[in-house]
Amino acid sequence: MFENALKHLSAEGNDFPASLRTPMAVAMGNHGDEVHAAASSHNAGESPLDRGQVLEVAKQISRDQVAYGTLQDSINREIVHDINVGKEGDEEPLRRAGRTVGFLEEARYQGLKVDTDDAKSKATWEAKWDYHTWGGVLNFIPHAGDAAQRGVDVITAKWLEEEVARIDSGQARDNLATGTDREGRLKELAEHWCDENPQVKQRETPWTSVERIDDAANNGNAAARRLGGKGS
Repeated sequence: MFENALKHLSAEGNDFPASLRTPMAVAMGNHGDEVHAAASSHNAGESPLDRGQVLEVAKQISRDQVAYGTLQDSINREIVHDINVGKEGDEEPLRRAGRTVGFLEEARYQGLKVDTDDAKSKATWEAKWDYHTWGGVLNFIPHAGDAAQRGVDVITAKWLEEEVARIDSGQARDNLATGTDREGRLKELAEHWCDENPQVKQRETPWTSVERIDDAANNGNAAARRLGGKGS
């Protein structure tokens, strides 16, 4: 059912019904493991979903502030869960975290480009964030509240802090090529991964893990740009 919704709604392109943006964001959160796997995959063969469809739907969701926040909040939780249940010393959850952040960052940029001259959309995106607006959906998000969510509050708080700063600076709708708007979240994710992997933490500096996740995020940006919302 979810894959059918993804297929049909992605085909709508920029005619994606605005009323379905938040419901689809909730649905993607409920299938966060698959979305995370798709967004962080290197090719169609290792992705459980059509990556082009995931990108297109994420792009359309990102045209609405609340829907975007709902999706990002749930994916933060999936990323943290992936790190928490990973094997000691396994770098894959760290790298997947970066790729997914980068992939969805590019989806956001592509989505906001669609409405670049839309005054109503611009006004919506320049409004102050209200975390509690989408907080109610968390009861439907897998893993919410269980032990595997250790550390998610710190990651989500940093993400929200950076989103608010981007809005306050008038850059809510801009593509910041340097990725400075995501640096805090990536750093927190890297530190959380180190905390969950104490053996790694003993033998290398925090700089190393931050470098890995930042490189992965850049690769996620590039993967989404290549897909361009078309194909898998």
